[in-house]
Amino acid sequence: MAAPWLLYVDGLNISRYFFPQKDLWDLTRAFRKVEKFVAAAKVAGFEVSVFLDASIQSDECMRKWFKRREDEVKKMNRGVPQGIQTIVGDMFSELGIKVYFSLETDLDDALAAFAEADGAAILSGDSDFFRYEGATYQVYEGFEIVRSCLELIPADGTGARARKLAIIPKPQMVEKTPSFIDVQRTGIYTRGACSPLVRLVGNPHAWLRPLRQALYARMGLRGPVREVFPSWDASARKVVWSDDEVFPDRAMDQFLEDPTRALQSLVPDLVDQVPEVDTVQRWRHIFGVHAVVHELCCAANDSSLFRALVEDDVLAASAPWRRGKGKPGKGQGKGKAKGKDLGNDRKEGQCKGQSKGQSKGQGKKNGQDLIQRALQPVLDSQSLPA
Repeated sequence: MAAPWLLYVDGLNISRYFFPQKDLWDLTRAFRKVEKFVAAAKVAGFEVSVFLDASIQSDECMRKWFKRREDEVKKMNRGVPQGIQTIVGDMFSELGIKVYFSLETDLDDALAAFAEADGAAILSGDSDFFRYEGATYQVYEGFEIVRSCLELIPADGTGARARKLAIIPKPQMVEKTPSFIDVQRTGIYTRGACSPLVRLVGNPHAWLRPLRQALYARMGLRGPVREVFPSWDASARKVVWSDDEVFPDRAMDQFLEDPTRALQSLVPDLVDQVPEVDTVQRWRHIFGVHAVVHELCCAANDSSLFRALVEDDVLAASAPWRRGKGKPGKGQGKGKAKGKDLGNDRKEGQCKGQSKGQSKGQGKKNGQDLIQRALQPVLDSQSLPA
């Protein structure tokens, strides 16, 4: 196969290779896999760019996002690390790879537009890239690393839906994670369950609210922010969603510079409070709480979430493979991987059923209305004020 010079990567779609379940969210190990991928791509002659979503762009995807987050709470499952999209972007950026975040356009639309305009190939397991009418780019569904060289696995388009879509002009993208972009644009903070133990101990997003209030103040927000995230109603045995107005407050501003002190102040008994559960569940709970605090501090200081997490000594010490209660799994042989959609973190991931190919004017949604339309049936069912 003659390698194309440009390779555009659907970043979240292929991340299962870097974050396999059995590795227990070992970011250092995941980064080594990213390094291996980048090095192998260079050996093969590829110039790699990575594309990631910054926000959900359709009603259907927003509804699916709410449903998936409820399932995570009910089943006490958290499949990927909190902040996965930002972490992946930080990893590739640290290795000198260009990373693009889509702000106003569905990521599939944006990636197809860039690949077609630039003559690049696409690496993604999403068959929707075969739906674009007149597309000339090549699509690869996975890869192997053989003798330190990246070999791409061609996709055949099996499973692609019949309806064709138009390729749009190249949309505006940003090259840095747009921290809290939805809060800035809509005044709504929408998150899921950063921990798999929400049913047992509550949602850590609620505990960490004072630090968020300090971030809102530092961001210059004047009015209240509407905070929406799930928790578990034990008496009704169902997931309920918060719908709270939270005002900026500088009281904890100093802690935005010191995540360790922020954790000690807000969750001083974090390690001891975890009930007797599976070691992996316990680790993921601790990781999720630390990740949310680091997200806030990194957003305030424009720094790398990935680097903050791997340099967190408390987090490293509590990891199962450091405690002798389990080790991360081995890598995937020669490096063969097919892209799979994670769709697990803060409104992240692609949605198969969303509308595509719209013009910029037609496709642009009002983010506040988008969240409200998805959330309203949930609020109505639990008799919360809208």
